[in-house]
Amino acid sequence: MKKISMAIGFLLACSTFCVAQCEKSLVIHSSKTEYLGADSLLQNMVPENTVIEINHPNIVIRPGGKKMEGVIHSDSCSWSIPYKEGKSILNTTFKDDQGNSKNAVITINAKGEN
Repeated sequence: MKKISMAIGFLLACSTFCVAQCEKSLVIHSSKTEYLGADSLLQNMVPENTVIEINHPNIVIRPGGKKMEGVIHSDSCSWSIPYKEGKSILNTTFKDDQGNSKNAVITINAKGEN
């Protein structure tokens, strides 16, 4: 019974930690951007320096010197090593300079490479 209680406690602690990671503000630097279509197939891969700033509920992405600003509507995080190895999925809406809205699902995969 102790083992089951400890396992449940550990899983609850991990779940709480993963949710807390989603809520934190962070800046991510990337050296490659993969653009996927609505069918999740790779449309384009660009070796570019990209900065992603997440400050809930706002997100700013700067790929190759451009700037996109949006709002995060929902997210999920699963990080085995906080901010080094794991995945975040963000459901967002971006507006362009003319005020047109575009919905986007942003998936951030980290593989712990330096």
